[in-house]
Amino acid sequence: MSETLQALFLDENDSVATLLAEAPKGAVVILKGHKQEITALDTIPYGHKIAVKNMNTGDPVMKYGQRIGLCTKPVQKGEWIHLHNMASGVDLSFSERIDTCSNH
Repeated sequence: MSETLQALFLDENDSVATLLAEAPKGAVVILKGHKQEITALDTIPYGHKIAVKNMNTGDPVMKYGQRIGLCTKPVQKGEWIHLHNMASGVDLSFSERIDTCSNH
């Protein structure tokens, strides 16, 4: 019998969950405290994010009820969410601050 993999999913509006162990590609991940199961489409490291729904370019990435960034390309439910397919909200904010600075 294989080990049950779990991910932390705190807010019904979240688009990602945080893995509580590494999930090999094809592993079934259970959202802790919920009945939903997701199949990992990639090998996803411990502590990283798994998509809990399909998302399009520009969609917000929601974690723990907060927007943490935006998708930079379409993402399928079960994919690894990281900087290869999302822009961090911190990076977006920094870029916006730099873009609004005047040249002196």
